[in-house]
Amino acid sequence: MEKLFAGKGRLAQALYPSQFPNIEKLSKWVTEKRMLSNAVFRVKSIEHQGIHFLFVLFKYTALSDEKREGVFPLLVNARNLSVQTVDDLWTDLWTDMKDAGQAPGAVPGATDDEISRSLQAAFSSASQVVKETLDPFIKALERRLNRDVTRSSNTMKP
Repeated sequence: MEKLFAGKGRLAQALYPSQFPNIEKLSKWVTEKRMLSNAVFRVKSIEHQGIHFLFVLFKYTALSDEKREGVFPLLVNARNLSVQTVDDLWTDLWTDMKDAGQAPGAVPGATDDEISRSLQAAFSSASQVVKETLDPFIKALERRLNRDVTRSSNTMKP
């Protein structure tokens, strides 16, 4: 990925361990809350899996008579490709990030396929976020353009 974005970005990673639920309590809760007729609930096996998220910062620039710039983050779940905008507290998440090449003993990252699919989902969502953010700016440009076209067509009439 760093070769793809040479000089344009950096990769970093953060590891957030989660607390595993107490399986005995969970089993008891399920049997109390769900009545199964002619059946018995038993936990057959337990599997723990990590979920990779891609945290992407996007920068946009819109130029006209004035200039509009902005930066916004998106968080993509690599498993189901759901995209979430991140509130103003994204800097807290950013401080936990470490350079991917310098994270000793880190959990192996997502596969290249997961990363590329996550990036596609992020780019797709980012275009919508930018469009919504710049909507008033674009409408003002269109009004100005229409006004200028109307003026030029009125001055061209004999």
